[in-house]
Amino acid sequence: MVFGKDIDDYLHNLEEVFKRLAKHKVSLNPKKCRFGLASVEYVGHVISSEGVTFSTEKKEKVLNFPLPKTPKELQAFLGLINYFRDHVKSMTELEKPLRALLSHSSKGKNLVWNEHAEACFYEARDTVADCPTLYFVDEQAMIVVMTDASDYGVGAYIYQLIDGKEKPIRFFSRSLHGAELNWSTIEQEAYAIYLTLSKFNHLLRDNKFRLKTDHMNLTYINAGSSQKVRRWGIALQEFDFDVEHIPGPKNVVVNAFSRLCENQLPAKRQQEIIASIEVFPNRIPDEHYQSISGAHNTAVGHFGVEKTLSNLIKSDKKWKGMRRHIRQFIQQCPVCQKLSNNRLHA
Repeated sequence: MVFGKDIDDYLHNLEEVFKRLAKHKVSLNPKKCRFGLASVEYVGHVISSEGVTFSTEKKEKVLNFPLPKTPKELQAFLGLINYFRDHVKSMTELEKPLRALLSHSSKGKNLVWNEHAEACFYEARDTVADCPTLYFVDEQAMIVVMTDASDYGVGAYIYQLIDGKEKPIRFFSRSLHGAELNWSTIEQEAYAIYLTLSKFNHLLRDNKFRLKTDHMNLTYINAGSSQKVRRWGIALQEFDFDVEHIPGPKNVVVNAFSRLCENQLPAKRQQEIIASIEVFPNRIPDEHYQSISGAHNTAVGHFGVEKTLSNLIKSDKKWKGMRRHIRQFIQQCPVCQKLSNNRLHA
């Protein structure tokens, strides 16, 4: 598939593709080619200049799916609607009653439907069949990210307001598992933010956006928060966003979550917080970490890998894997990541 932002860009891209195919002696069958289309269907998706949706045929498969009689048929239905997951808000909540019915059913026996479970099936079926188009990001409009957490899952909705109309960009939902189910509400809400921003890093990292959350405490995260929340917050320093509390009359807008590691903190405290980040599976040994932190901090400067390496060698410090540890240290440093993000906007 070849595309362009306008007809001239499209023709230029098409010409480049033809040149590349000719160079490698690849032939095209004109009867199987289509040019200048306003939209194109690709593996069940319909892609246009506005965004991505599903073909009528794909939606009808869901809409015409009969009430399952056996666990196997219900599994087939859940697998089918999962294909639409990115286009449906709160998919985890829609699936939960059906998965509960499946877990309580006996293999080889028919499902026992009650009125509530049957209503949930038809609601899930109709919601998926009516799923909206997901639009491409408009660089001129503010991106809004809404996150939420329940007792059993987390979810998110990313959209833009254009000409007073809400344009959905992405939906996301995920069930909580194991120890996650026992986390406090604040930790679950923070985890929803962390997962969402990490998953959609490619959409959000280089754009300023507004994060909306329905838990007031998240807008006032401080040193008293749990280690997990602080760790997630520091890991997201590369993002540039404001936090807005959804409910309540004040609708307070703050920037606390994206500014957990402020410049006013003492250098030693900054190093302690950075050291608590568990983003990398191979932790830097404490003695090497202390050596690097002495040559890379706010007081002496946030240098790159080579400069930091050179300064350490000059001070007679050298060990195996030194360059790798320095690179890892800089990748964990929130100040360096923030400076790197600012350079992208310069």
